[in-house]
Amino acid sequence: MQPQDIKVLLVEDNPGDARLVQLLLDEVEGTRFGITHAESLRGAFRRLDAGSFDIILADLSLPDSSGLQTVERVRDRVSSVAVVVLSGQDDEETALQALETGAEDYLVKGRGDGEVISRSIRYSMQRKRAEQQLDYLKNYDRLTGLANRSLLRDRLAQAVARADREENNMLAVLFLSLDRFKAVNAEFGHSCGDAVLRVVGERIRNQIREGDTVARVGGDEFCLIVEDIEEAHEVISLVTRVLSVFEKPFVVDGQEISVNASVGISARPPSPGHRLLPEAEFAASRAKSQGSSTYQFC
Repeated sequence: MQPQDIKVLLVEDNPGDARLVQLLLDEVEGTRFGITHAESLRGAFRRLDAGSFDIILADLSLPDSSGLQTVERVRDRVSSVAVVVLSGQDDEETALQALETGAEDYLVKGRGDGEVISRSIRYSMQRKRAEQQLDYLKNYDRLTGLANRSLLRDRLAQAVARADREENNMLAVLFLSLDRFKAVNAEFGHSCGDAVLRVVGERIRNQIREGDTVARVGGDEFCLIVEDIEEAHEVISLVTRVLSVFEKPFVVDGQEISVNASVGISARPPSPGHRLLPEAEFAASRAKSQGSSTYQFC
């Protein structure tokens, strides 16, 4: 079995302490630690900009940062990498505060060998992966990978706040409901229906700008948040593009499946921010009652 490679960013201004960590980790069997050393937080940020790391080992006392501020600044800069504090302070209160601030573990210098540091690194990486997985499940739809209703509401609140600051820009919410999708599940099976929903999500995502949001908010319902709209006709153009993705049949396991959709639209102004989503949903139900592949403004 080949040794595992773990890329470590060691942020330590004391050359002797940095060398000791290197020697201790070199003695660990079964794992190869590639250590990049930075003597300051500024230097660490430069290295983070230049490459990726699996773990950050950081002293709390650096030339350009000290105490829990170091953990806070690292967390503000990068949230996806596990952080282990290597400190000369054998203080339980400081250790707890470091964990509350965002570190995955707290080690006291001179306490333990390379196996102790290695174990902390591996456990911290596992905790960070578990945390990210929980965040993903909380905010994203498992089937399509799109934002879910919870994340949609958060992004809508942020979009409304931005629209309030820039009075000349419109904000639109598009609520999209697939027409007669239950018949697809009944005829072709739920696994086939799930495959269609995934492709629907991909096709819609390809029609919007990078900064806009598309979410799956129900079994066969999707929602879009579109910002920075200067003219009302831009909304109509987007709705036309979104409806056009249903003109081509969806092919699943060699079977062609035709699906259509109805779209409801609300915009700010004139609608208040807290009414955008329910008004778009209501407009979609009105569009559905008037026939397939139609849209309605609230």
